[in-house]
Amino acid sequence: MSDRLTLSCWVRNNHPLTRLSHWEKLLALFPYSQLGDRPATVRVLAVDYQEPVQFERTYPAPVTAAMLMPAFNDFQAPDTAWVVETHWDLMKFEEEEDWKLGPVPVTLWSFGPEFADEAGDHLRVEFGLEEWFLPRPEEPESIRPAQVNLLSLTRLVQEMGKALPIDRKHLWSESGVNFAEKLQAAVRGERLGLSLQ
Repeated sequence: MSDRLTLSCWVRNNHPLTRLSHWEKLLALFPYSQLGDRPATVRVLAVDYQEPVQFERTYPAPVTAAMLMPAFNDFQAPDTAWVVETHWDLMKFEEEEDWKLGPVPVTLWSFGPEFADEAGDHLRVEFGLEEWFLPRPEEPESIRPAQVNLLSLTRLVQEMGKALPIDRKHLWSESGVNFAEKLQAAVRGERLGLSLQ
């Protein structure tokens, strides 16, 4: 099974008073799916992942940041994690139709400084399965869809860098294997013209 690809970000001068503003900027620039009617789910967790969910609500498509933000106003304690489970449009392989642009799940996180999380990051984007971003060596036709998806990912990362005071970021997968190395191995010398750092 494919690993999940995740971006962790640490924000300069991270402070509880600026957290809501940073979160709003991320939600405002995120490219929500335009090709489906998939709802978004907002959750608020407190203390750690084992505690009961403090708040949960589903929002109908089309999703906007303005629709989601009021849910977080009452949950600004430093030991909370804010979660938005939504969709964005990527190329994906469908057995009957080959490669097709459509909605795929993505999860956005904001962590308060006292929430128990090992990574210690401030913002996180869980992009989904790595296989959506890697060409398959046995399928030459997969290079173009993987390139389209990687361009979507890098565009979002660049926009985050412009909108937010990001001090450092880390693109990682569950296995711990370097994604850039996986990508280089997968394309076997093909040049996609992307910068993941």
